[in-house]
Amino acid sequence: MIVSHVPVVVVGVLCSVGAYLAAPWIADRFVDPADAGTAVTLLRISAPFLGLMALTRVALGGTRGLGSVTAYSLINNVLLPGARPLLVGLVFVLGLGAAGVMVAWTAPIAASFVAAVLVLWRMVPRAEAGHRPGDATAGAATGEAGTRRGSTGREFWAFSGPRGVAAAVEIALVWANVPLVAMLVSSEEAGVYATANRFVSTGTLVLQAARIAIAPQVAAMLARDERDRAGHLNSLATRWVVLASWPIYLVLASFGPFLLALFGEGFTGGAVTLAVLAGAMLLALGAGNVQTVLLMGARAPGAWPTSRSPWR
Repeated sequence: MIVSHVPVVVVGVLCSVGAYLAAPWIADRFVDPADAGTAVTLLRISAPFLGLMALTRVALGGTRGLGSVTAYSLINNVLLPGARPLLVGLVFVLGLGAAGVMVAWTAPIAASFVAAVLVLWRMVPRAEAGHRPGDATAGAATGEAGTRRGSTGREFWAFSGPRGVAAAVEIALVWANVPLVAMLVSSEEAGVYATANRFVSTGTLVLQAARIAIAPQVAAMLARDERDRAGHLNSLATRWVVLASWPIYLVLASFGPFLLALFGEGFTGGAVTLAVLAGAMLLALGAGNVQTVLLMGARAPGAWPTSRSPWR
């Protein structure tokens, strides 16, 4: 736990402090002047939760690595998203304004962090129980603990470090589009674009569910060099992802104006954007969980053949 959590704590604190200090600069660049003051307040409220959310992800990743998908699903997919609308609704009823909404939206992150750490703390001793050395070798094991910890840390971050950088770039690309539209056009157009983009993200829930379900199994199969079984499992998961998600995107592309009109007449201009994004997602989801398979196979014997079709 020390190997994985300490660097995340350090980087998380730096990011939170940086976001807090840079809030006025961010607001000046991406928000209309009339709303800049509110934007600074919202950014500074959310800044402390950046590092906390990262630590929550690490803890939940640990629970998945120890074989529990239940904790990840309940905390990340039930507790966090379930508490947010309830708290936001309460804030709306009490009339606490935009700052209250931001507090209500970010506060469940703290609850998720506490829950994730408690679950991981209970799981680690159980996992270690089966690997404790006997009394005869306890002294030697203790003497080698520091060496093993350093080796484990280098091994862990040699794999996780590049993936962490790639994930940060990926998240930046996903979320930078709305601020860029606001900076290049206007906040109103950015709102229309964000609404269309949110429709598109609904279909990825199926992909995420498949990823959570198959990742540990694919990792175990590849570690045993059972690549045919891993390929079959990935193919089966990809078929289910396509069958469940493609109809959603076909509906979004075909009936975009009607769906966006639910938010007001001013949103119907995003229908073309919605159709383009939906078409791109058809191709992306057709490839299945390629990234997950590559990550899970990083330590399997041999290399995963990238030419393998997910439909085989």
